[in-house]
Amino acid sequence: MIDEQFGPGGGRLVSMSTARFGATDAFHETQVREKPGDANVHSNFGAYLKEKKADVVGAEREYRKALQIEPNHVNALGNLANLLSERGDSDGARDLYQLAIAIEPPDENASWNFARFLTARDELVRARAVVDRTLKAVPGSARLRQLSGDMLLLEGRGKEALEEYDRAGQLSANCGVESGGAIALQLSGAPIGDTIAAYWTAIGFDPDDPVLHLNLAQLLFLKSEDREARVQLALAVSGGLENSAKLEAEFYQAAHTAADLAAVFSRVKGLLEAGARLHWDVAPNIDMVERTDPKRGDLLRRLKDVMTGELPVDRLPAG
Repeated sequence: MIDEQFGPGGGRLVSMSTARFGATDAFHETQVREKPGDANVHSNFGAYLKEKKADVVGAEREYRKALQIEPNHVNALGNLANLLSERGDSDGARDLYQLAIAIEPPDENASWNFARFLTARDELVRARAVVDRTLKAVPGSARLRQLSGDMLLLEGRGKEALEEYDRAGQLSANCGVESGGAIALQLSGAPIGDTIAAYWTAIGFDPDDPVLHLNLAQLLFLKSEDREARVQLALAVSGGLENSAKLEAEFYQAAHTAADLAAVFSRVKGLLEAGARLHWDVAPNIDMVERTDPKRGDLLRRLKDVMTGELPVDRLPAG
């Protein structure tokens, strides 16, 4: 579920503004007219244009105006870096992020965005340095604590990650393990036992989250703990999954249970025709089944290809 919950490689970059985001076009236009030399005004207008109006051209114009007035304006630097990153200009974004985080004292938002940018590019050592430096200046930042936990989990340090999530949760009700965001990242570099432990902890905080049960089911199947995996899969299915997650659940039914395959494929066909696609990596499950049942492994590979849209619906395996 990683792409749906966090996007490839990390969370959405956050724009920075000192203005009220409930402000209107008229408010910002008046501010620009009355205070044309105020970098804050231009940076805030840029954030408004991007976040509220989806006007990236106008946003870039305002960010650059702010930087012409005040080259070290941290919000304008960070926001323009976000925009360039989303456009695919990684080098330009990196240069701006580095300028933003060099400003003292370290800015929480700029550091958070740059660390996510680095993590998405597997530059974990650099990302860790950015987060640690800023946490020394802003030890009460729940978001940075949460991000620190994410990186610990990426490093395979599940127990320490949970401790950091706990600190984040104490600082903000919107952070911590119970938010599900970080724990729902099934990270390939983390030992499976640590990740399973993290899911159990997350479910303890949020037992009604069907995605947590679904992701835990996959891990348990991979550990050959099929009985408990089926329990978790049933909890996920009964918990109100969205359609793409329902596809994932049907895949595990086909791969690891004695479910009626004709019924599974019928449900899969309906989900695909409704526009659902599989977004999660099920290759480890296919490999596991294929080792003992090559024929079923071939069937699952074709099923996966149809679910992801690589093959048309009429190529669904026969039940």
